[in-house]
Amino acid sequence: MAELIIKKHYCKEKGGCQEFLKPGTLQTDFFDVGMGFHRCDHLLAYLQMHNPFLTKDVRAQCLAKKQPGDPHFPVPDIITTEPGRREFYEIKPDTIDGLNKAIKKSSVVRG
Repeated sequence: MAELIIKKHYCKEKGGCQEFLKPGTLQTDFFDVGMGFHRCDHLLAYLQMHNPFLTKDVRAQCLAKKQPGDPHFPVPDIITTEPGRREFYEIKPDTIDGLNKAIKKSSVVRG
């Protein structure tokens, strides 16, 4: 629920969003809200739009269960890749535990 509220606020503050809804489109904003089971396919299609060299390994890593030592690519809640603006955000509760989880997930995404 919080993601939907933050998504609306983010787009308003940014001056509008072009949400990536399906492969083959050129929208610049990815939101992991309500993607369900196909979110890894959706993420791979979005990332390949700007990085055509990416393979289905990203999808496999996204789908992988979080096991120590195994590659796992978590899906950020918001990604923006418009010219002059490259951002990603992880939405967590405003608590120490939430902050620690966001930092851990963000460090995996950034590599």
